[in-house]
Amino acid sequence: MKKNRHSKIYEIIDTNEIQTQEDLINQLNRQGIDVTQATISRDIKELKLFKTLATDGNYIYSHSLPKGEKPLYDTLIEVFKRSVLDIKALNEMIVVKTIDGSASIVGEMIDKLYGTEVVGTIAGDNTLFTLCISKEKAIDVYKKLESHLKK
Repeated sequence: MKKNRHSKIYEIIDTNEIQTQEDLINQLNRQGIDVTQATISRDIKELKLFKTLATDGNYIYSHSLPKGEKPLYDTLIEVFKRSVLDIKALNEMIVVKTIDGSASIVGEMIDKLYGTEVVGTIAGDNTLFTLCISKEKAIDVYKKLESHLKK
């Protein structure tokens, strides 16, 4: 749960200009992750987030990783893009076709990034079945997965 939340925090601050802890809490809540201000405060310290000057003159949260190290989110997305051949959605299920031997790691990526929307994943060698908590969540996750392939 904590690793998933930390990955989401990296994703959120990499793609949005987050000025306050309240902004971060709201973004996490929109993605189905309920957190308190105290939890976010601890996460900010653990992740060593800091504020930096944005182009509009406001201060936003940012992070610094050791040279050459990417956040977990970036690494997982790279593996996803290099491994996935096709994605299909049907009701609450998403089926992902991968190159041989990659279904398990793609399933791990989906579990880590979308754990609050996904009940679980079952992986073979090159096929992954993902069961979401609802048809609506399956559509949301499917769209997010498709968007990773287009980047």
